[in-house]
Amino acid sequence: MNYPKNVMRSIELARTAFREKTLAELEIVVTVFYENAKYLQEISRKCADLPLVLQQGELKIPMVPGGAENVTEYIAKRWETIEQYTPMTLEEIKKIADGLKRDVRIRTRDGGEIPYNRRYLL
Repeated sequence: MNYPKNVMRSIELARTAFREKTLAELEIVVTVFYENAKYLQEISRKCADLPLVLQQGELKIPMVPGGAENVTEYIAKRWETIEQYTPMTLEEIKKIADGLKRDVRIRTRDGGEIPYNRRYLL
């Protein structure tokens, strides 16, 4: 899968812009879904020098291709898909954060942003 490679390419572009002072500040925000959780250790290691935010992912209905005439059928199909995938809970995201062994911030729809400090002994 190209996901980790694409994420790292984006981080490197942002790092370069930050070093060159094109970006005034830089934090890495990863939108967390069940499907990409397995890549977070690697991403976290490769950006250990940057603030990391784990953001709760939520599937959305994108713009309807082909205009408004297909809206009802399109939305019905998308809702069937979306109902199968609930967002990760705060507790599930905290469990992932524990495995990263670093301080992070967690953003959820219901709770907003919270600092989450590492939970391990050196």
